[in-house]
Amino acid sequence: MAVQAFVTVRARRRPDAVRTAIRVLTAFGAVEFCGAVGEPVTFQVLRPSTFDPLLAVVQIGMIALPLAAVVYGGRAWREESG
Repeated sequence: MAVQAFVTVRARRRPDAVRTAIRVLTAFGAVEFCGAVGEPVTFQVLRPSTFDPLLAVVQIGMIALPLAAVVYGGRAWREESG
């Protein structure tokens, strides 16, 4: 998260760093999404026999937020290069 914060602040201060920030933050989102989906706790929490509503909400958030970063990063990447 420190790297994400650094890249975001740097892009805010230096307009020429926006392209790099978009790519780095999109890549981080993709890696985080894959990691969250692949965690064993995801399957354990979402399995009907071991379902826990609080953990399910947290885990779904850990999947949805990086996915949103990838989607919006992809849109920004297309707009930036288009």
